[in-house]
Amino acid sequence: MSEIKAIQESIFHTMESMLSVEVQSEEPILRGRKNLKWIVTLSSGEKLFVKQYHQQRYMGKLSYVKKALAIQNTLQHQGVVCPKIHTWNGEYILTTPDGVLFSFMEVCKGEFVKPSHTTVKQMQSLGYELGKMHSAFRRLPASVLHWSPSKEHIQDEWEKQYKQAK
Repeated sequence: MSEIKAIQESIFHTMESMLSVEVQSEEPILRGRKNLKWIVTLSSGEKLFVKQYHQQRYMGKLSYVKKALAIQNTLQHQGVVCPKIHTWNGEYILTTPDGVLFSFMEVCKGEFVKPSHTTVKQMQSLGYELGKMHSAFRRLPASVLHWSPSKEHIQDEWEKQYKQAK
């Protein structure tokens, strides 16, 4: 059995045990770096987004991921359009008996939009949600960032995205 298949089975069996349902089907999401991701359909008919956290990629950083997931959950509860994170015993990141780290959340309807292909209505909707996010962030306690990009790095990234959007 391949390593990817073993990780997938470990996660799905853990979810089935926790939720008392069966994973009926899975669709791999082939995006991102090192993490495995799927959209699964459960026997209840519910669809969930499942993400495995690569141990090496997140070594020493899981506390930041947990904090980000907690913030996302807070935003979702305050009405910002974003997926609801499912927790188990208050935990956002779960562990299989084999030690595989994962989380799962609701699937939100959406589509990928190529750079420079957005409509005015899409940008207005995005701006509205960002406004709600900023309002919610003001109510959260300040914390230290685990990363600190330089102004040059931010400008370089912006220029790359700008060129791609042309």
